[in-house]
Amino acid sequence: MAIPVVRDAVTLPVEGMTCSSCAATIQGGLSRLPGVEDAVVNYATRRATVRPDGSVTDDDLRAAMRDTVAGLGYSVPEIHHEHGGDAHAAEHAAHMSADAARIADYKRRFLVAAVLAVPTVLLSMVHALQFDGWEWVVALLATPVIWWSALAFHRSTVASARHGATNMDTLVTLGTVAAWTWSTVVLVGGLFGGFDGGHVYYETGAVIVALILLGKWMEVRSTARAGDAIRALSKRQSSTARLEDGTEIPRDAQTFFMPGPSIAEAGDIGRPGLDDRGFQPVAPVFRAPAKGAGVRAAPEEPVPGAEEDAMHGRAPAPERRAKIGEEE
Repeated sequence: MAIPVVRDAVTLPVEGMTCSSCAATIQGGLSRLPGVEDAVVNYATRRATVRPDGSVTDDDLRAAMRDTVAGLGYSVPEIHHEHGGDAHAAEHAAHMSADAARIADYKRRFLVAAVLAVPTVLLSMVHALQFDGWEWVVALLATPVIWWSALAFHRSTVASARHGATNMDTLVTLGTVAAWTWSTVVLVGGLFGGFDGGHVYYETGAVIVALILLGKWMEVRSTARAGDAIRALSKRQSSTARLEDGTEIPRDAQTFFMPGPSIAEAGDIGRPGLDDRGFQPVAPVFRAPAKGAGVRAAPEEPVPGAEEDAMHGRAPAPERRAKIGEEE
């Protein structure tokens, strides 16, 4: 007998992703959670969606998802339903608030980096402007850029490293910290007679941070606008679907049955509904050969390929509600 399994997806908004690698990291972390059958993270819409296997409650799963996302260095914004109970409007407002905060933060950090990076580059590259001890001035100018302006990159790198992952921020951290560390070793070592004639690369780290911040600022602005357009478009979709018999069901309702050796009896496959088992009986199942009209399948008639699907662990076939062709 086929086993009815109804799965309702659990979705949470996610903030803090800076590239598709971030989405892949979160998706991998959610996929390993107990009670999760499948997980998908969309970088464009900033949503994490998991399909539970039914072994844990939705509340426990949501809590585990929040902890996992936070542990990876990202955040789940709080959704306040102050828009007439419209969940989409509340999520949109949360995203807009988070976007505004990120845009302001990137702008502030970029401006500080740019103001300090310009004299750093001039002193480092224009010999006519150099004087005794200019390296120390450059060090003072570049240090806030590398350690404060780029703080978000360093945090993301550390959070990813704790889970054995890397992302684009890892490259920024490695490059800038390496440049600052070597330059500081050369500068301090010169006080004790070592590294005489060694070069400092503070300007390299400062310029990298300033340019990356400029790109991030512009990216967040464009991503926010694109995300707003995508969410506005998704809200225009119908929330219900009409079946052949005129019945309307939620559009996002998903019903599956596990592969078995025979067609289930009426009522074994269905969606949450009316009978004492929690399922509403559906129309008879019809099989459609490669040629000819659809033929009604008897309850115990073998289903071609069902045993092979079950043996190889393939995904369950979706319930077919509409009749194909005419009965013979």
